[in-house]
Amino acid sequence: MLYGTFLALHPQQLEVDAIELIMALHRRYPTLWLRIVHLSTADALLLNRAAQQSGLSLVAEMCFHYLCLDATRMPNSYLTASSVS
Repeated sequence: MLYGTFLALHPQQLEVDAIELIMALHRRYPTLWLRIVHLSTADALLLNRAAQQSGLSLVAEMCFHYLCLDATRMPNSYLTASSVS
């Protein structure tokens, strides 16, 4: 799979929409403790911060390489199995 294809199949808005849904459900069931793993977009990180500031017990984990790599600067080369998480 080419890296550009991988990005097209994993749009950032999809992650943002999923976290917004989780936040809405969390407001309905506020006693739950929720953890989101492999957060990968800056917008999603902002949503997580807003959720915490509003009193929701939502925790997110982000991998270090998501902070360091810029998808727009990655070559459109083939991905190996170890590079897809």
